[in-house]
Parts: sequence; C-alpha cells; structure tokens
Amino acid sequence: MELYALRRVSSHTDDSNQEMANYTLQTVIHPGKSNIRILKATAPETNEPVAIKLFPKQKGSACMPNFFNEQRSASQLSHPHILKYFAFYQDAAIQVSKDQFKEYSAIVMEYVPSGDLFNLVSQRPFSEKLGRTIFKQIISAIKYLHGQGLAHLDLKLENVLVDVKEGIKVIDFDACEPATSALKKSAVSKGSLGYRAPELANGTIEDLLLGDIYSLGVVLFTMIVGIPPYGETEKNGKFYFDKHYEILRSDVKRFWKVHEGYRESDGRPKLTKAFKDIVEAMLKEDPNKRPKIYELEKMAWLQGDTYSKSELEAKLKAFFQK
Repeated sequence: MELYALRRVSSHTDDSNQEMANYTLQTVIHPGKSNIRILKATAPETNEPVAIKLFPKQKGSACMPNFFNEQRSASQLSHPHILKYFAFYQDAAIQVSKDQFKEYSAIVMEYVPSGDLFNLVSQRPFSEKLGRTIFKQIISAIKYLHGQGLAHLDLKLENVLVDVKEGIKVIDFDACEPATSALKKSAVSKGSLGYRAPELANGTIEDLLLGDIYSLGVVLFTMIVGIPPYGETEKNGKFYFDKHYEILRSDVKRFWKVHEGYRESDGRPKLTKAFKDIVEAMLKEDPNKRPKIYELEKMAWLQGDTYSKSELEAKLKAFFQK
C-alpha cells in the first residue's frame, strides 16, 4: 500500500509548492488518538524506514488543527533529543482500492524502532541513577523548546521515545503552543489525564511553560516509583483527581509513605530526599511556586551521578533484550 503525498508544506516552502513523493506503507506503529495513526513506511528517496503520522481529512474531521499545530511547531525544531521531522504534506492520499483514494494530511518523521518510556517503565521502574540520566536528556529537550518560546503541553511517558544509541526523543507536538498563547478555558482540551497540570485541567492556566514543568514531575515520579503519583478521571465532561492527589496536597509525608511502600514491596531502596524534593517542587499546585526549567537544572537531585553514553546504551539494551 502506498501513500501518495501531493502537496508539501513547511515553514520554508510556499503552500502552493506541488511535490510528488510516494511512500510505501508497512505496519501501524501506533493507533493514535482521534483517528490519527502512525505507520512505519519506506521513504522513496533513500529506501530508509520513516514514521508517517496520518491526519484524516474527511468532512467533519477535527484532526486538521492538530496537523497545522504540529507543522507550525515542529518544523522549526532541531535538537538531538527531539524527534526529527522530515516533511509535512497537507494533501496526501492512500489508494484503498483500484479507483478509490482516502485523503489525509501527513507528517514524515524519524523512525525509532525501540519503543517509548512507558514500555520500559512497565517492565520495571528505573533506579534513580538511570532515571536521572534519562531525565537530564528530557530536560535538555524541553529547555530548548522553551527557549524557542514554545510549550509542549502533552508531556508523558508515551511521548518520549527511546533510541538505544542516541537516548531519548521527545515527540508529539500537536498540542504545542507559543508560550504567550492565552488558552484559559480552551486549555481543558490539552494534555493527558494524570499528567497535565491542574490549572490546565480547570482552564485557569496563565504560564504554559510552568504547565510543562508539572507534567515533567509526573513523568519523573512514574519513571522511578513505577506508578503514577495519583489518578485523574473524566465523567460527564468533568475531571476528578483521586485520593492520592488530595493526600499529596494535605499530608506529603503520608503521600510518600504510601508510595514508598509500593517500592519496598519488591525490594527496591528507599527514595532519596533529593528525589522527593525535586518532585515536590515540580508538582506544586500553585504554578508560581514551581521551578522554571533553568532553576530545575540546578536542583540537587540532578547533580547526582549519571551513566556515560556507553553505559546508558548497555542499560537500555538490557531492557529491550528481555
């Protein structure tokens, strides 16, 4: 099956630039959300594997704003720990039968075969040293993103791919917004349940960059502890946090006691004070009390030991060989 990419758009080309490039589609990598799918494909120019994100264009589709949002944001990014984006096609089609085509918009991206952080943490949580090594790579990507005046707004384990040789790659910029955007009420559609900042969930967000800091706190906590700090659910259009969220706000010592019990149940060491301090700082309910990205870098936990590039590669290989 082939994807016929008909019109290419990027920040460097005019929308009217017509360019034909046919990609051979292989397997679905991720079923995606809102009918947006990600497939493995072969690039026509190089015969190398790529990933293609497909946005349905049928009448009534709510996906196109996601395409243009990601195109606007990702086309200007270049960082070793951010996924590479190769091309953006506003008009593309898949031939589904002899004389029938299905229309899409498509984004062609770097293919990373190993999987995401969620898959790794699901096998077993990280030690603090391994978590610190990986988290510093995530921090470097988000510091760069914030330096470009952009907030990611959907940071989660599933949106961090793992490349055994190159480390992590932050992905999925279709929720990304300029840091100066006044989202307010429209913010409730951004982010993922359990990861997003409370002010994003209730539509009172003022500083989008500090919203990212909160999500990073959930990512770090889950990497090391092995379960999320709390749960968030949706019912009849309203969002609710579970009891662990309330315990975090009212009795932080009890919060840690509950979660350390989970860690110790399988023989892992106690969490360090420096780890608890950085997580508590990022998960402050008041966004103005959270550290900015450059302040986060200076916190004590991030000054601890990390693995070298070769050591990290060996650690990651061990995960994927299981």
